[in-house]
Amino acid sequence: MNPIKLSQSDQNKLKAGLGQGAGKNYSSFLRFTDFSSTGGNFIKRGILIDRDYLFLSDLEYYTFRIVESLKNVIDIREQFPLLPFSKTYLIANQLNFSHPINQRTKEFIIMTSDLLVTYTDKTVVYSVKYSSDLEDKRVLEKLSIEREYWRQKDVLYRIITEEDINLTLAENLVMLSEYYYREDLGSIAANKIEFGLLCNCFKEKFSKRKESIYSFTREFEDLFLLEPGQGFTIFYYLVSHKEIKVDLMIPIERTVRRKP
Repeated sequence: MNPIKLSQSDQNKLKAGLGQGAGKNYSSFLRFTDFSSTGGNFIKRGILIDRDYLFLSDLEYYTFRIVESLKNVIDIREQFPLLPFSKTYLIANQLNFSHPINQRTKEFIIMTSDLLVTYTDKTVVYSVKYSSDLEDKRVLEKLSIEREYWRQKDVLYRIITEEDINLTLAENLVMLSEYYYREDLGSIAANKIEFGLLCNCFKEKFSKRKESIYSFTREFEDLFLLEPGQGFTIFYYLVSHKEIKVDLMIPIERTVRRKP
């Protein structure tokens, strides 16, 4: 194997500008088509920054939604390339570890970090792994290379597992993200002006309610001749936009049934 042969696929990505830029102009270095099976990989639309993000696991996605909800986060870049390749290659040699390769072609590949997060006052890299993965010697070797790469760049590096995630908060945020964009809400939001008026009416009446959110929302649907479930669409939309406050540390379904 040629010790300096970088995979043609990664060379093409570099030429295409993948893994470069920031904000809406950033594009994951890894692509959905890089994986022979799409079972654990999926694309979701961001809220903090309106673009498509590629996730390699549910845990990555949960971590993303929690980080995205933090007030001091400016940008999140997923599957961020560790460049130049020569840097990780040198670190791997110094640590006496094999550098990652394409298992099919046996060519070297560019390593990536799961989430590169820019806060108002710092930058932090998160490597998101299930705790069971950390029992794998090869996984630990790759993480060691990654950690040393960021240490040399003086960037904070953290490993996140499922034990670090508040599952209730993550599931609430994931669910609410499906209601954030008006164009995804169906017929209830087809007319922007009418939907805006419904939202304003909902908020005004909501603040004066004396029954559970469930009962209130059902009554709202009857009052405005809405289809079943459309009142909850309005409620979740308003919560996702923080126009109605709920405790996200409690399952929303439980909050909906509870009296004020």
